[in-house]
Amino acid sequence: MNRLGWFSMALLLGGCFNPGDCVKNNKSNIELAFVNASGAAQTVQFSSIAISGLKQPILTNVNANAVSLPVNPAAANTTFIFVRSNRKDSITFTYRNQALVLNPDCGAIIYHRDLDFSVNTFGANTLQITNRQLLTTVSRNATLRF
Repeated sequence: MNRLGWFSMALLLGGCFNPGDCVKNNKSNIELAFVNASGAAQTVQFSSIAISGLKQPILTNVNANAVSLPVNPAAANTTFIFVRSNRKDSITFTYRNQALVLNPDCGAIIYHRDLDFSVNTFGANTLQITNRQLLTTVSRNATLRF
């Protein structure tokens, strides 16, 4: 084998040992969709959506069929307060935080798993968890039926 062949072989083999990319597929938002009784998208109006303990709402004048709700990465649950007309409802989502080191060059990444809820004042059987992991590849984590 000539020098060019050895050099090409060394480059090819050296490329196999490069550190991996730091691809992050985790997220810290719950994707909540609003649906009607048959499961179709339903546009809902809220005066505001807030996180319990914060002074200002995270969303105001909501008129949508879905919202993205940020979770507290330092806690195992987050309570959201939904205000519409003269009614105030809340949902407490629970989850498990798991720090993983997928690549030493990237450091630890927090994944939120085992999404569930402990409080839902909208009524029985109105909230359904559809995906228990908060990932960028997931477009819906839960549905709320109106």
